[in-house]
Amino acid sequence: MGVVTIPYRLATPSDKNSIRTYFDDMENGPEDRWDVYFDPDGNVDNFWFPSDVLVHSGISAWGVSDPPLASQHYLQNYESFTVSGAYPVYRFYHYYNTETSADGGFLEITTNDGQSWETLDPYMFRNRYPRKIQYATFVIPNLYAFSGLSSPELTMTPVYIDLSDYSGLEVKIRYRFGTDDNTGGVGWYVDDAELMDAIVYNSQACLSSDETEDLCTEAPERGTIVDSQVINSTDDQDNAYPFTLLPNPAGDFIQVAMAAENGEEARVSIYSMTGQLLSASTWQINQGMNQQTFDISRFAPGMYVLQVKSGKGMRSERFVKG
Repeated sequence: MGVVTIPYRLATPSDKNSIRTYFDDMENGPEDRWDVYFDPDGNVDNFWFPSDVLVHSGISAWGVSDPPLASQHYLQNYESFTVSGAYPVYRFYHYYNTETSADGGFLEITTNDGQSWETLDPYMFRNRYPRKIQYATFVIPNLYAFSGLSSPELTMTPVYIDLSDYSGLEVKIRYRFGTDDNTGGVGWYVDDAELMDAIVYNSQACLSSDETEDLCTEAPERGTIVDSQVINSTDDQDNAYPFTLLPNPAGDFIQVAMAAENGEEARVSIYSMTGQLLSASTWQINQGMNQQTFDISRFAPGMYVLQVKSGKGMRSERFVKG
């Protein structure tokens, strides 16, 4: 029986994107959202470090070296984040080059602030662990890990993890790396960790024949994942209602003033400059002039993006919290 490959192209609506609910571009090093520590029983105090050797975007990622000594190293969220959305998917980019099946890393998740950890292996659906790692490295039986060489081109690969089973929970994720006392390697580098409310397209294709039953299949790894939308402080649609933010810079409150042609419901979202969704609410707007005040007292000083989405379109504007 021969093999026939049938290519196809998928077009998606330009205004329908996955929604980013958490994002870390890993540009701020130790001041970012991570705790770094190592196993004190290991033979070396090697640890995760900010690195510009290999990145997916920007100028920095987190990296850990692969020494020829027994050691374990952890890169862990120091603050929990909420898993939200109809289809929450965690994505990160990485590169690894380690002693195959002996040195490597894997991901764990906690819902009780680190009292216990679970492996995320069952929930990975794209670019999963390539192989098992020896028992002696972590003293965990039948453990799969990122071990060996991820890419000969020195490029970072995305990994996708379905977190639907953790919806509504406060979680932390950690990247756990281990080595044995034999051959060393380059190490493991990770960048651009993101949680998105994902939009995924997949469908079944079938071949019919008079001689056999129909043969049906779906695209692997859940098909096409629509990328998340990064919010900019520009008009997303020319026909969207313009609005004004007052005062700007703001204190604990900011007011949105907008004139509307018709009465309708609008969605107001506030994002960090890295695209993390910080606040979302519904605004019932009326024909004519509208004003609404939003409490931003819990936000740290800095720059943010406020987005208003209605039937007329979507528009975003930047503001500064003083």
